[in-house]
Amino acid sequence: MTPEQVRDSLIKIAEDTAALLDIDGWKDEVSLAQGCSAGVEFGYTYAAPPADSVRLAEARKVAEYWRSLGMETRVNSEDDPVVFGSGGPIQSISFSTGPGMYDVSGTSLCVPGEPDDYR
Repeated sequence: MTPEQVRDSLIKIAEDTAALLDIDGWKDEVSLAQGCSAGVEFGYTYAAPPADSVRLAEARKVAEYWRSLGMETRVNSEDDPVVFGSGGPIQSISFSTGPGMYDVSGTSLCVPGEPDDYR
């Protein structure tokens, strides 16, 4: 895969994850290229104000979606639920339900390329 493809895959998964939830106000918070063992990988965070909803149910919905993409998932249901995913089309991703903000943050696969070309 090209650097553009892994970056776009990460962003699409984050945005598609957000679309599963009945929450308005999602915004790009961080998008960056960084060096890795093979060349370049991308970090991305997509965030929104928290909703008045059943956070654990939303976390489980996210975990189910990520499993459908071939990822391994784990849900931490203590306090504000968090979902962790890895594998499949990305290196890692998480969905946090708080406090104070929902966010989807991930790291793309590492592919040949130069991080400075994407900054």
